[in-house]
Order: sequence, then C-alpha cells, then structure tokens
Amino acid sequence: YSGTPGKRERMRAELLFDDPPEYFDHEKGFIAMHIDVPQQMLDKCNGEGLKGPLIADVLDNHFELVHYQLLRLRTALAISSVTGRAVIMPPIWCEIDKYWAQLQDGNIPGTSWKKPFICPLDHVLDLEGHWARVLPPDAFGPHIEWRERSFLQNPRLSASVNQSRLLVDTCSSHGGDCPGGVTGVQDHKMAVSSAADMHALHVAFNTPEATSHKILELSAGALEALHGAWKTFAQPQLDQFMNRLKHYPSNTCCLQEHPPGWVWYDFLADIPHKDRFNREFKDKWIYYRGDQGDLATWYNRPNPGLEVAAAAAA
Repeated sequence: YSGTPGKRERMRAELLFDDPPEYFDHEKGFIAMHIDVPQQMLDKCNGEGLKGPLIADVLDNHFELVHYQLLRLRTALAISSVTGRAVIMPPIWCEIDKYWAQLQDGNIPGTSWKKPFICPLDHVLDLEGHWARVLPPDAFGPHIEWRERSFLQNPRLSASVNQSRLLVDTCSSHGGDCPGGVTGVQDHKMAVSSAADMHALHVAFNTPEATSHKILELSAGALEALHGAWKTFAQPQLDQFMNRLKHYPSNTCCLQEHPPGWVWYDFLADIPHKDRFNREFKDKWIYYRGDQGDLATWYNRPNPGLEVAAAAAA
C-alpha cells in the first residue's frame, strides 16, 4: 500500500532484500526500542468482535492497539530528530487487515488467520508519501531515516555495529534520581526520567561517550518515562515535528460504508489537535471517514470515540 517503498520494506522485513553493505551502518548510528504492549490489549484484539462487514462500532480495540504503539514510536522519532540516528522500527501489532475494498470479519474476503498479527509497516505508515522522501525541513524539521523491524537479526549486520549498544533505562531501575532527568554514560548505560526535556536529551545523547555507541537502545520503561518529552521542543521545532507526525500515518480500509471507507491513524491521538486535513479532535479521538469532515456511521452505540485522556494515561 506504499508503492515501491512498501514492497521493499516488506522484503527487507523478511530478510529477502539485497541491500548494499553501507545500508548496515550509519554515520550517526541507530535507535532501537522495546514496546511493551499490555497483554490484555493484545488479548482483546482476537478478532472475535469482527464478524461480518467492517463497521466503525468494532474499531476501538484495533485503534487502541495501534495507537498505543505509535505513541511509543513517537518518542523514538523525537530522539532521532535531535541525534540524527536512524530508527529501527518495532513490530506493529494489528487486529484488522487492509484492503482496497470492504473487509469481512476483519480480513480480505476469502482469507482468515489468527489475530492479533504483526502487520506490514505499510498498513499503518505512509512509507511512499512521507517516509521515503525527504520533506522540506523548514516545514517538517530534520529528515528521519528508518530500518525494518528485523534489522538487528540480519546476518549481514556486523557484530561491531550490533554489539555496540547504549542501553537507556529509567532512573528508578538504576536505584537513584537523575538530576535534570537524564544521567551520563556509565558501563554502556544511561538513565532517564519524566523530568527530561528535549534540550537535556539533545545534550546527553550527543556527548562523545553516547555517540561512540552505534545503537541507542530504549527500554520499554524509558519510552514510558519520556512519553511527553517531545512537547518540550522549542519553536519552531515543535510545530515542525508535529507537522511531520501528522503526515506519517496511513489508514485502515475499508469500512462497510465505502467510499470513502478508510480511517487515518494518528500519532497525536492522545492530545487535542487538528490533523493534516484540519479536522479537530477535542476530548475524544473520533473516527473521521476519508479525508473530509465526515464521521463514520455507528450502528449499535452512541457517542463514539476513544477518550483522549485515557489514551494519554495508557
């Protein structure tokens, strides 16, 4: 669903693409992350509620799952913006397949498999439109490179790169406080807390001790601790980063009411905002259908929408 970049990424994820040697190194290094998806969230996305044509009433579990992961990926993207490191994508779990026409039981008609499943990255992200191309930096901030989810398992990745890791964990896991929200490097480890802002992270992650490591490895705890750090970008960097986030997602497709039968994913689903189509999200993240201001039709429940506050606290 993302043209050549989408096809290439799928082949890379399965270790089937013949990249040149320089693909397996990077001048600034890489960012790896561990997203700890709650088991209860995965268990809810078992496909049992998806019987029949896809309607908006049954989207909540899938969107809660995908957005949970995108909000953690957002933290890694913010750190990439201040370090220049390429982001190694995490596996993205989904409950719903993607198609150019109406889905049946959450699947392309005639197919079926166990849910949830790790979906292709182009199901969720617009690789062709806004990841593969270099966007104008004055509007979107610095370009962010990425690698596929299986990058660290590729036998062509040298041990000198793969073993050069700087583990970033929480201050509490290190048994102490972090003045300013972030510590220096010690024994190939750093610690962060929710007190860290983007300026402090920029300084800490760009010291010679930090940049000497090829891979900056963010623990699940570190992702949680730094969940809101991106909001501390100074202007115009904050607006540029938010603009990039607004253009990075793709959509799910297709609902019974088609066309348009798609709903866009959202890297800002946990805060009030306007999306790339200037549609407003207030206290609830709501299901707009297509690219206009049309709300998806609900058949079995009133007041549809995911609570923004609940998503932020998740």
